[in-house]
Order: sequence, then structure tokens, then C-alpha cells
Amino acid sequence: AGIPPDVIRVDGPPNIRALWYMGICEDLTPYVQRDVGANLTNIWLKNVYDIYNDNGVQYALVSDLSPTNLYVDADRFASAGLVLPPKQWNAPNWTWNDFVNAARKLTVDINGDGVNDTFGVGSFNGWRQTGLWNAGWMDENVNYTGKSPQLIEALEEMARLYLEYGVVGGTIANSGAGMQIMQSNYVNNALTLTAGGRNIYIAPMPIAEQRASQVGIIGYAIHKGSRQRELAWDFIRYMCIETESTLKYGEASNRLPSHRLAQRDYITRLAVEAPEMNVQSLADATYHLWIDPYFMAPNANEIEATVRSAWEQVRNGIVPARQVVEEIEPRIIDIVSRKSSD
Repeated sequence: AGIPPDVIRVDGPPNIRALWYMGICEDLTPYVQRDVGANLTNIWLKNVYDIYNDNGVQYALVSDLSPTNLYVDADRFASAGLVLPPKQWNAPNWTWNDFVNAARKLTVDINGDGVNDTFGVGSFNGWRQTGLWNAGWMDENVNYTGKSPQLIEALEEMARLYLEYGVVGGTIANSGAGMQIMQSNYVNNALTLTAGGRNIYIAPMPIAEQRASQVGIIGYAIHKGSRQRELAWDFIRYMCIETESTLKYGEASNRLPSHRLAQRDYITRLAVEAPEMNVQSLADATYHLWIDPYFMAPNANEIEATVRSAWEQVRNGIVPARQVVEEIEPRIIDIVSRKSSD
């Protein structure tokens, strides 16, 4: 009793960032400099490494990622006379309007009873997809930016899919939706569907103002109270840095490894199993990662609950976007003003 863990494994930036604010995470910078040094960018993309960096202090390392992609029922696209979205994230086509038009064509009343039976896109976490408009709920200095025209536009455009076009419903798994916005750990479901005869294709997210892939993250940190810091570091190095072990971890994981070599191996194996699925899109998404700055704010989980509720009110037509972002501002400011340890 009273002995802290040596290693902390956390799912999601808000949770491990909260521990950092509470002073629980050891600074890993000296360990990384000693054992990785100039090879850092051979192991991680810089934007991945920097996820858990605060003003030059590396308080955790990323082991694996779940970037967001668009999963597409390719047969439904063909039946609707639609061309599949591009394979590449840097392709100039596949805009938000293209996505909306595809969703509308994929929404069908099959039996003519006036009720749609299949839909364009499954329900999605719209409060996290505002990065497509390059719009965050907060800025890098943790100031509330929810009243920006870009964020209001993002909420309004996504809500139209529900309220005006009626194209949201079902899932790809039950053949009720032609597209699904999901993170990369959904790929095992897609492989199962493909093995059962379905034709699932992984596409980049559409462009509104930019392409953006909202990302889930597994991270490892050393507890400041650890009595065995070198052993704790050995474990984190095994999980995140060493090539052989990260390759093994990638084989067992349903997420995208952060280690670049393990990531290539992971994608190569998936491509052999499902050559038409365009699994390379999972790795390409890492060049377009989006983490709203509120994820890195004090009490981020409270902020998350607040902005999620705001999105749900807009999506359900209860409160207009412009009104709800005004209403939640005092609560967001109050949440940020409190320390994580309170």
C-alpha cells in the first residue's frame, strides 16, 4: 500500500496530460536523449513524438495510434453509380461537398414506404471532427475559441447531415450505412466483413478547409514516485522504441504502431490480407493528425463532456450552433481555471 506504479499506461491525451499537470509524470527527455538521440525521427514522425511534449519536456511516449479514416462500402458506391474516394490523403478531390453528395445518393428508401432503409453515413462524433474546418474549441494557449465562425460553420455543416439531409443512420457492419467515420482500430471489423464477402475500402477524410484525422493514442509514462526508474524506462523502451519488440507488439495490436518500422510492417501484413482495402490510408493519416487543443487543457475530460453535449444539442436541432457555443463559454472558462488536482 502507498507504493505507486513504476509505469503508467494511458489511453488518450487528456488522461495522461492530467497526470502531467498533477506532477505525477517523470521527465523522459534525458532518457530519450541518451538512448535515442539523433535517431528520433527514424522512430517517430515528429508530430507523433510531440504529442506528449510540453515546452520541450517529454512526459510520455506514444506506442500506438488510432487515426480517423472513412470506411466505405465499395459495393454500395458502385450500385449508386459513385466513384470511390481517392486513395491518397493529399489528393485534391474528395471535398466535404463530395462527401455530402455521396451520402445523399447512398440514402435510399428501398421499399417505398417513405422511410429510409439505408443511409449514407453512420452516426459520428461531430464535436471531434471540427478539425476538418481547421477549427478547435480552444487555441494552443487554452483560450476558448468555440465562438469562431469556422467552428460554428463546422457544427452547422455536420448537423445538416442529420437535420436537413437525413443521411445519418445504420452502420457499415449491418449494411445500413455506406460510409462510417471510425478510428483505425475498426480495421479488424473491416477485415472480418471482407472475409465474409463484403468489399470495404478505407479512404481519407474529406476536405472542408483541410484534411484532418482526429486521433486516439496509447501512451506510456514513468511515475515520479517510481523506485525503479531505469527498469520502468526499459519497459517503455521495449514498448515504444526497440525495433524487434515493437514489431511483435504491432502484430498483436489492433491499433497503428507509432514506431515507423513497425507501422510499415503492420500495413504490409494487412495489405496481404486485404489487398483491395487500401490499408495504406491508415498510415498516411498520421501526416494529418488532428488533436483539438482542449485535449491538452486542465480537466480536459470535463471540457470533452461539455463540448460533446453542445454538439448533441446542435445535431438534434435543440439549440442553434451559434447559441450553444455562447452558452457553454462560462462553463469552459470555469473548468479551465481549476487545477486538475482539485
